[in-house]
Amino acid sequence: MITCFQCGKCCADGVYVEKEEGKKLERSLGIKLFKRKDHYPFAKQFPYDTSNGIKKCMFLDENGKCKAYNFRPRLCREFPLENGLPVYFSKYCEGMKLWELSTQPRRR
Repeated sequence: MITCFQCGKCCADGVYVEKEEGKKLERSLGIKLFKRKDHYPFAKQFPYDTSNGIKKCMFLDENGKCKAYNFRPRLCREFPLENGLPVYFSKYCEGMKLWELSTQPRRR
């Protein structure tokens, strides 16, 4: 199990949000998410963005804590894994580093 230290490092760049989840977030929190302007193949599945390219998630407070923690997007809930595999920027995750150390074979 990976322990989250809630450091906010993984949130620094924001996250893409799935269509239905984005609508639910907007309704639940009374906010408007940013619409993505790029045309990558997965943009239809993830049409919303929490950073609008400003390199900081709109849900991060001044202490690096998530203001929408109970409603956070799936990609945030699963981080540092996505579909069971480490994501490329999980190297910034302190919890991931500890998990990797704990899964390495111990030397005698």
